Amino acid sequence: MLGSTPLREHSTSDNLLLSIRAVNLEVFSEATRTAKCFKSATNPVPLSCSSAPQPQVKVTCPKSQPLSEMTVKSFDQVPGPKGAARLPFVGAAFLFKPFTKNVTARPDLLAINLHKQYGNIVRIELPFGTTVFLKDPKDMLTVIEKEGRTPERPNFPLIMAYFKSRNVKTLATLKGEDWRRLRMKAQPSFLRPGSADPYLPAIEKVADDLGNYVEKYGHEDFRDVIFLYILECLFQFCFHRRLGALTATGLKENNLTATKVKELVTTLAKLPILPLYKLWRTKEYKIIESSMDHLLQISSVEVQRVIKSLRDEECRKSDGPHLIERLLEHSGMTEQEAVMTMSDFFFGGSDTTSKNLAMIFYHLAKNPDQQKLLQQELASLAADGNITSEVLDKMEFLKACVKESMRLTYPLAPGPSRILQEDLVLSGYHVPKGTMATLCNVAFLHDPDFVKTPLDYVPQRWLRDKDRQKNETIPTVCFLPFGIGGRMCLGKRFAELIIYMSLIKVLQKYEMTLQAESLGAEIVYEIFPTINKPLKINFIPRSST
Repeated sequence: MLGSTPLREHSTSDNLLLSIRAVNLEVFSEATRTAKCFKSATNPVPLSCSSAPQPQVKVTCPKSQPLSEMTVKSFDQVPGPKGAARLPFVGAAFLFKPFTKNVTARPDLLAINLHKQYGNIVRIELPFGTTVFLKDPKDMLTVIEKEGRTPERPNFPLIMAYFKSRNVKTLATLKGEDWRRLRMKAQPSFLRPGSADPYLPAIEKVADDLGNYVEKYGHEDFRDVIFLYILECLFQFCFHRRLGALTATGLKENNLTATKVKELVTTLAKLPILPLYKLWRTKEYKIIESSMDHLLQISSVEVQRVIKSLRDEECRKSDGPHLIERLLEHSGMTEQEAVMTMSDFFFGGSDTTSKNLAMIFYHLAKNPDQQKLLQQELASLAADGNITSEVLDKMEFLKACVKESMRLTYPLAPGPSRILQEDLVLSGYHVPKGTMATLCNVAFLHDPDFVKTPLDYVPQRWLRDKDRQKNETIPTVCFLPFGIGGRMCLGKRFAELIIYMSLIKVLQKYEMTLQAESLGAEIVYEIFPTINKPLKINFIPRSST
């Protein structure tokens, strides 16, 4: 789904948050002891670049450039924090408080601040290796063009440990040609144009239930309501039946599947830095193990149920589209591959899509003028309530509202990452194979030199004028909420449908304003963007006239 886990692009911030956010006293104590080797343990560690002259190296330009040799600067010369911040493993801790003003809950601001201080390319040390942050669109494009047939990106180490313990092979664990073979089986069913269209009627029913649910339970933290809506949609997509999360009884915490998914994503967002799960089954590992075991069991049972129903010819004709059928019969997946793909899709899309959809509602509730313009578009194109794929294609302002929310609170802050498959020249520096390169889209999208009033919610920037010229030109490679290339989010088209339908159905029925409890909320990242207060929205029924 939207940047789904693990099917989506993983950004460097995921790993920053997972491995640094919960930096405990033990780690800071060790980091502080190490810092004494430098100028002073009582003063902030200097993060300035060394001014000492560095050796020059010669490398051959990438093939996309003229085939000639050029003099470039060495990798050691790439600007970035020095001192304790260059230490392996614990160095990343010195990028945050108390050593700097950066906080772990804002990886977007970390990237912005680093680029302001050091320029278009910044070298930092993260627990999983050396990384370069890139802001120049030309560098971003070079990385994507050179990602190869089997692009690699970072992943959740604890999830990987679980899959290894179960000897499970998924798109999250596979690499190289094995990954490519499975990806090629799945991709046509997910990313082909119009692949989500057959599921529109079923998702519309779920969105209708959301609109009705809001009437009674909209006073709850709306993030919880959105989470249940997303689970309901994903269950419908994956297993061709309703989960029952949006019932008349309110937020049902005793719903085991919903609870397990919630436990999973909450635990992933607050992992400690030390990988103690490699030594023994820690509390966090046990939660992941329990949640994943449940989800895999549910996936296996549901896939078996769908396969059995597909053997009934009459049921097959009248039962609507089956994603599992497409994977098994048209893509050539094995039953086990289908089970793992559906499990990935289900839990991977839940947290990322729900958090980002909640932020869209937050921005619209906070900007009533833009909300009104969107409602006018809905009244113009869908007054009769008949929502089709053709109608959705015409809703340009709806799509602009979604894009603007994702620009303002970027889903993948600071941006998608790749492990370089070959040596590259980026911003005039030699960057070796194996280095992590992060496309810091958020630094570009929040820079007033490139984007007008970047801190304001202005959907109009994504529209075209009467001559079909864009109001603002933002390079495609600088706005990649669903990733790009071989690692693009498989659930992109499904996530967009889920998001669009929820906005349509709620805004057709209600005006939205933020309650006092949510005013003044600040953006934070719990892997994905959210706010540091409950999301409380006033849903005011609209007049039918």
